[in-house]
Amino acid sequence: MTKILAVCLLAAALSVSAYAEQQKQSETQQINEHQNSPNVKPDAAQARLDAGKKLWAENKLDLAEAEFRKAIEEHPESAAAQASLAGFLLMQNKTKEAIPVYQDAITLDPENSKLFAALSIAYLHQSKFNMAKAMADEALRLNPEMKQAEKLNEYIDAKLEVMEQAANVPAEQLGKKPDDAMHNMPKHGAVTGDAGASSAAEASSPVPSPH
Repeated sequence: MTKILAVCLLAAALSVSAYAEQQKQSETQQINEHQNSPNVKPDAAQARLDAGKKLWAENKLDLAEAEFRKAIEEHPESAAAQASLAGFLLMQNKTKEAIPVYQDAITLDPENSKLFAALSIAYLHQSKFNMAKAMADEALRLNPEMKQAEKLNEYIDAKLEVMEQAANVPAEQLGKKPDDAMHNMPKHGAVTGDAGASSAAEASSPVPSPH
C-alpha cells in the first residue's frame, strides 16, 4: 500500500511539474511579446486552471473537472490545460480517460520528459508494463538526469522479471493443476493497484508532483 501511495505522489508531482514548466515558458513568451502593452488581458487558460485547482482543493470535483475541460475547450493549444485534466483524472482513478489526454499533452509538448513519466505511471495503473517502460525510457532519453524516470524503470523492470519468472514455473513444481497456476497469475491491475492515479495533484494543492 505504501508503494502504491508513493507512485501516486510521484505521478502527481510529475504532472504539476510539467504543468509549471509549460506555464513558465508560456509566461516568458507573453512577457517578451507584450511587455510594452498595458492592456494585455490575463491568460484565460491560466484563470480556468487556477479556478479548477481551487475547486479541487475544496473537493468540488465535478466543478473542478468542468473548469479543466473548459480550459482545454477554450485553449486547445495549451499543454498545461491537457496536463492538468490528465492529472486530475488519474487522481480520480479514471486512468482510461487520462491516458488519451496525456497523449494530447505530449503532442503539444513533445519534449517534456515529465509528461512521458506521468504517462508511464498511467500505463502502470493498467498493468501495461511494456507501454509504461517505453514511456519511462522516452522520459530518460529526453532528460537522462531524471531520477523519477530512473525509479520508474527500476520498478517496471522488477515487475517484468517477477512476472516472467512466474510464467516459467512449471505447475507441477507448485503442486497445483495448470488451471490453478494460471488462476494465481497477476490479474489486470492487481500489480499496481491505484499507482498512477495522481498526475496533477500538486496542481490542485491537495497532494503536492511529477507535468
